[in-house]
Amino acid sequence: MNSDKKNKRYIQHMNITNRLINQRPGRMTQLASLLNRFASQPQDLGNGETITMVEGGILMYIATSPGTTNAILCEQFGRTKGAISQLTKKLETKDYILREANPADAKSSLLYPTLKGMKVIQRLNDNDLDDRNGILAQMLKLCSLEDIQTFYRMVDIYIVLLSSQISASQDLFLDTGEDEEEKP
Repeated sequence: MNSDKKNKRYIQHMNITNRLINQRPGRMTQLASLLNRFASQPQDLGNGETITMVEGGILMYIATSPGTTNAILCEQFGRTKGAISQLTKKLETKDYILREANPADAKSSLLYPTLKGMKVIQRLNDNDLDDRNGILAQMLKLCSLEDIQTFYRMVDIYIVLLSSQISASQDLFLDTGEDEEEKP
């Protein structure tokens, strides 16, 4: 193959690569926006009650980490104190969680799931297993099971990476520099 053909093929390859790279941020933003909208939509629990995915995720976290605090939820879900406070108050109003005084810190409360909250988690898990929204069935029509397993493994990795970046940026924001030695 002559050098002109090699150069032309290389340029085509680079153009395709650049297009894929340049599409990624837009696609990730679109995915994040769609997930946010979906997570904020109330889901019917089948008994006249509704819960959003965000509320369900927080309820599940509280159930798997009984005695957690709003501060821990802020770290885990990357949300502000105000947002977490509103969400936990909503869960408490629905009688899905209860609050107890924190003996180690009078300014915070310990959060626990109620029996009603545990039943909600069971319904959410059943709905996921039943694939009520049909997402898994649709994915299986378009992808192999191996592709889907890889996707969820990558989502887990992405969550860890994003969480560490959020924590690092919060640490930088909170760092006042008082602990650092002055440099000459």
